[in-house]
Amino acid sequence: MALIACAGVASVAALASVAVVRLQKKTIEELEDKVKTLHERAQQLESLPKLMSAKRREVSDGHLRTISELEAKHGEKDQHVAALQEQVEDVQGIIDFLEEKADQFEGIPKLMSVKRQEAEDTTRNVLGSLEEKANEKDQQLAILHRKLLTMLEQLDPLDQNIKALEARQEEPPVRQSWFF
Repeated sequence: MALIACAGVASVAALASVAVVRLQKKTIEELEDKVKTLHERAQQLESLPKLMSAKRREVSDGHLRTISELEAKHGEKDQHVAALQEQVEDVQGIIDFLEEKADQFEGIPKLMSVKRQEAEDTTRNVLGSLEEKANEKDQQLAILHRKLLTMLEQLDPLDQNIKALEARQEEPPVRQSWFF
């Protein structure tokens, strides 16, 4: 009987051990799944700074292209203004020439007076339109300049944000122990 009791106790102890082992296996499998999930999340987070760096370069390249385009437009406007100034100088030369001719023909005052008046009217009209065009170009240049300054002001906060993100990326990870 004692043998049966010992065998019974041994079988109960064996069953309890098997139950504990199964419970521990289940707990280990759950922990392994959690570790696998954490590992996948860590890999995703590791790729985030690379993505942010690529985005920063893309935005920076876009800003540089826009600035280059604005500079090219500004150069074209300068050339156009220079051409308008040359036209004004040419017209002024014509006016000076006509005034000299008018002085030579003082004997024919009526005819010359009419021709001179026409030339002056034409010159005034041409000068007026040239001045209007020059004023429009000046206004366009001022607008472009303001836009360029606005873009440059927007680049500073963007660079600060990028530097902050890169600084966070370079900080070593904080290790925590489950035992302490």
